[in-house]
Amino acid sequence: MYSQWLAAPASRLTRSDDSSLVWLLPLRPEYCPPLLSDAIAFTHPFLDVALKSGTNPVWVSNIVLVLLTSGGALANVIYCMYKLRSNRTGSLYFAESAVSHWAFGILMGAFWYGGLMLYDLGEQRDGTVTGWPLFIGAMILSSNAAGFLTGEWKGADHDQRFIFALAVS
Repeated sequence: MYSQWLAAPASRLTRSDDSSLVWLLPLRPEYCPPLLSDAIAFTHPFLDVALKSGTNPVWVSNIVLVLLTSGGALANVIYCMYKLRSNRTGSLYFAESAVSHWAFGILMGAFWYGGLMLYDLGEQRDGTVTGWPLFIGAMILSSNAAGFLTGEWKGADHDQRFIFALAVS
């Protein structure tokens, strides 16, 4: 029941749903990304101490990001290991055809981390209100452009492509 509630689109949740699940609301995917921004915004005392002690401004956000992302990373690794073991698909990670997937995964991680660093630099300069929307907007535009360039939209009809172009323009 809980997993169905978490996976359901927010528009389908009604008042008749179990109100005891309200405490799970922050776990829903559409509510989690801003929490990262809030966590960075409310940890300025730690960041200020790091800056005053001589830490390069480019690296100062690592103090917070390591703590914020390691919990999610640990949960994801544990769940992935469980699924790989239960489905007996772990050997596929070491197949010769998986090399490109490893490369793209590493590249994706580098872009994500680089984006967070750039976000933090912008946040230090202009504030959270400016930095977060720009960060999310850049992610949306770049992921849609990558999807279009890799042929993700080849099967879409003309109307769907028009709506896509309209949405990202």
